[in-house]
Amino acid sequence: MKLRTKFVALLVPLVVAPLLFLGNIAYTQLKISATQRMFDDVGARLERVRESVDKTRRVSDASLDMIAAGAPLQDFLAGNGDAALRANLDRLRAANPDIERLLITDAAGVTLGHYDGQSMPGRITDGDRAWFLGRSRAFRATLDEQRERFVLQNALTVRDANDATQAFLVLTRRLDQLALVARNHVMAADGFFLVTNQQGDVLAGDTQLGDSELPQGAEFNTWRALVMDGSYREFPINGAGHYVKGVELPGELLLYAVLPTSQVNASTRKFAVTMFVITLLAISLTSGTLLLALHHIVVLPIRQIQSAANAIGRGELHVHHLRASNDEIGELAKSFSDMSTNLRDSNDHVQYLAYHDSLTGLPNRSMFRDQLQHAMAQARREHQRIAVLFIDLDDFKRINDTLGHQIGDEILTRFSEAVTRELREGDVISRITDDDSDHMLARLGGDEFIILLRNVADEYAPRNIARRICNLMSQPFAIGSHELYISSSIGISMFPEDAGSADDLIRNADAAMYHAKDQGKNNYQYYSESMNVAAANRLLMETRLRKAIELDQFELYYQPKVDPHSLEIVGAEALLRWNDPDFGLVPPDQFIHIAEETGLIVPIGEWVMNQACIQLADWQRRELPPITLSVNVSPIQVARQDLSFVVARSLRNSNVDARLLDIEITESTLMSGGDRAVRMLSELRGLDVSVSLDDFGTGYSSLSYLRRFPVSNLKIDRSFVAEIEHDEGCRSIVSAIIAMSNSMDMSVTAEGVETEAQLDFLCEHACDSVQGFLISRPVPIADFERLLVATDWRTRREARSGGLWSPQPGG
Repeated sequence: MKLRTKFVALLVPLVVAPLLFLGNIAYTQLKISATQRMFDDVGARLERVRESVDKTRRVSDASLDMIAAGAPLQDFLAGNGDAALRANLDRLRAANPDIERLLITDAAGVTLGHYDGQSMPGRITDGDRAWFLGRSRAFRATLDEQRERFVLQNALTVRDANDATQAFLVLTRRLDQLALVARNHVMAADGFFLVTNQQGDVLAGDTQLGDSELPQGAEFNTWRALVMDGSYREFPINGAGHYVKGVELPGELLLYAVLPTSQVNASTRKFAVTMFVITLLAISLTSGTLLLALHHIVVLPIRQIQSAANAIGRGELHVHHLRASNDEIGELAKSFSDMSTNLRDSNDHVQYLAYHDSLTGLPNRSMFRDQLQHAMAQARREHQRIAVLFIDLDDFKRINDTLGHQIGDEILTRFSEAVTRELREGDVISRITDDDSDHMLARLGGDEFIILLRNVADEYAPRNIARRICNLMSQPFAIGSHELYISSSIGISMFPEDAGSADDLIRNADAAMYHAKDQGKNNYQYYSESMNVAAANRLLMETRLRKAIELDQFELYYQPKVDPHSLEIVGAEALLRWNDPDFGLVPPDQFIHIAEETGLIVPIGEWVMNQACIQLADWQRRELPPITLSVNVSPIQVARQDLSFVVARSLRNSNVDARLLDIEITESTLMSGGDRAVRMLSELRGLDVSVSLDDFGTGYSSLSYLRRFPVSNLKIDRSFVAEIEHDEGCRSIVSAIIAMSNSMDMSVTAEGVETEAQLDFLCEHACDSVQGFLISRPVPIADFERLLVATDWRTRREARSGGLWSPQPGG
């Protein structure tokens, strides 16, 4: 719909409708006012009739009181004749010509006499007797059908000195004023009066109306409600609308005034026609003027703005020739002009954000990949070499977790600035990313950066750049109150030697970077094909490891711990083995580190804990020699799990004695855990399980730390045990650990015992238990149980040969 058409449609509610609405209100108010005035007059006439009837009632009551109080009535009732009463009544009738009759009955309702202007004796109907019998005072208005006129009957009870009913008096008077209304029923032009009783029977009124057109039943109740609230309403009578107003007369009669609605409407029709003509003229003039003004003020400027909007939609962000004005449309035109300018700026900014990192301002992955593809295409044409350096900050997550992401973001920004500044001085790298630059530094995300080197002379040039970056990281970063040392690992891949596509070249540099991390971090490594093989093997190992968890391909081996003096088995260490259907028995050193890196060590560790407790419960049920069973816990489990909850659940499910379970945790795990580690150990000791500190001496090597931790056993690291025979220092350390542990009420286990000399030294220095290949290698459950029940250990020790004692199962 065109704007001009919308304006025309808009004028209807804004101009036409208000004028018509106001005219309708004026017409309605005029009609209501005229009707109200007419019915105020009608109401006054009705009220005069009611007051006249009420006056007649009061006069009749006074006449009855006078007759009842006079001596002539008492003489008549006493049987002394009616002459005096007749004379009295003649005088009363002379003063009130509308009196027609006086009826006198005894207490039983038997007629004693009546006066109607002729003689006292007379008759009384049963209906009359039923009406006044038993009433002390009453009145009613009714239609005398024989004489066709309205009369008012007043009744009074006459009592003697003992307050007993003596007689009843009924006085009947004509209602000439009501008869006058009935005869002159026409009111105004077409109006008329109606007189009804309480049952709705029409007693007098317009004789041209049949009973079918008069109110009946519930509708008559509505008419009668008008009498109660003094209002008027419109009703259909004889197919036409009529206003009705009523009044209740004394004596249970109702008087209605009926006025046709056409008579009321006729007085306002002329004004309605005049008002309608004036409204049409006003609408025509107003609409024409408004349309012309709106065309020049609104339509033309909006067309210009529409043209500008279409141009912006086509990408033409330079808007010209917009009409300037001081109104809202002028502001809209200015807004469009400003919008085109902002869109140009936003488009440039969006283009920038699409290809740049928001934190450092460096090119992002998308721009780097585009530039790398362009550089590779150019290198193919010109037979040049390209190098990609993949840089990752070492241990950056630890900085984020410890100091917060704000410090981490500052490090990333400072690192990118330092690398750019250092390498730009050597004219090696530039942050300018147009095609004229030879090199580009980009941020791939997180703490990963990448460098593109075009037209590399030989394979040694990237090495020089990588060395300069590593040397740059030897200087600390001062951020706030922190002085931080950041190292980096760098992987290098070359085109065309290492890859033929951009994605492969980046992926190979990434693989070389991870190889640099494996080599101790803070170094650089060139890509080699073996790295992909190693990465593929690692991915395969991870996939098969996940499958092994689903298919339950793990089992536990057990290595005995023995008393070095008696060689009796006092405990065992549960060691995990992976029985792969294709590769056979996979040793832990080939998959445990992958499980820890991927988080799979958590479900694996839970499985080991459950199996160990189940095995302890089985030995306990079979009444095998009670020994402690040690379970190793990974640092990942300590960091990610509620270890005490896992242990408690396994103990509860297996219903085993908690004192037989020993949890082995490495020294480095406890030292890095701080107060959380102390709480964890306290919770474990609260479960009655023992805790061993594994690989003791390789970490902080300070026995003073033991006072913080509720540890029950120390395991001397195998590196100290292996040098007992050759290194005096190791012998001193081992003896000191044993002596101090005994003084602190801790037991000591030496692991990695492989020679008789090592065993003899540990016996001499009262080591509590030993384990190692000299005693037994880790064996399956069936072989371990045979060792567990064997008794002749000392004889076997004396019979061993070859320097290692490794008893055969069942032997």
